[in-house]
Amino acid sequence: MAQADTHNSILDSSRRRFLAITAAASAASVMALASAAMPVQQACTMEAGMEQALARIEYIVKTLREGYVTEGFRLDEDAAARVVAYFRQPSGLDFDPEQRFALDWVRDHGQSLDWIMSGDPGGMIARGAARQHEIDR
Repeated sequence: MAQADTHNSILDSSRRRFLAITAAASAASVMALASAAMPVQQACTMEAGMEQALARIEYIVKTLREGYVTEGFRLDEDAAARVVAYFRQPSGLDFDPEQRFALDWVRDHGQSLDWIMSGDPGGMIARGAARQHEIDR
């Protein structure tokens, strides 16, 4: 049960980070246009972060589509397109069904929100090591 609690805690932490970044990125464009109080450089940084997240999602989809995953795996193209569309224009809302769909898709495909949103591969490295540790036991 402790392993499930740890996994849920990590997922909740990643979800909160995802919500914060998407909310900031969605608001950044509007705020940059509507207010001179936010420096343009800050708005561009948040927008660049979402552009990088989109590039990572597109890379994940391409890899799952074209690479070998496992016997019988086939990418659900409609679901993948929905996720890419969300990352192209995140709503930034806390209870957006498309955001929930995107988060579930990322989790269901074993991907790391830390890597997608911030370029931090630490979660992927730890998860890979944990899987191997479980196999070796």
